[in-house]
Amino acid sequence: AQLAIATRGADALKPGGRLVYSTCSLNPIENEAVVARLLEARPGLSLEAAALPGWRARPGLATWTVCVEGEGGVKVAGPAYDRMRPPPADLGLERCARLYPHDGDRGGFFLAVFRKACSPNETVIADLGRLL
Repeated sequence: AQLAIATRGADALKPGGRLVYSTCSLNPIENEAVVARLLEARPGLSLEAAALPGWRARPGLATWTVCVEGEGGVKVAGPAYDRMRPPPADLGLERCARLYPHDGDRGGFFLAVFRKACSPNETVIADLGRLL
């Protein structure tokens, strides 16, 4: 569900537009795994640094372990859960922001900022617009 929502948002972006993906979860399967899958599904997106002036934020996770509960307790998940594992390539997930409850007077949050690429002509027009 999270990936579907983020994908719809990404598809609605204009070139050069930004999408902020945020959850009130600290579970990397709902956060960094969704970010990684969205970047893989939409190559025209890039991940920007999530700047939060005045807030203590930690970088996104690049690695995590997927565990499942079953007979005999909790164990590392098998191949059926591969889509939830960390990506094999460096996607810059450290540009995401993790806000932990003990770092401030707040709950836990996750934040990722995406930008949709512009074609070369759109980039020139955007640059001219800034100059005028």
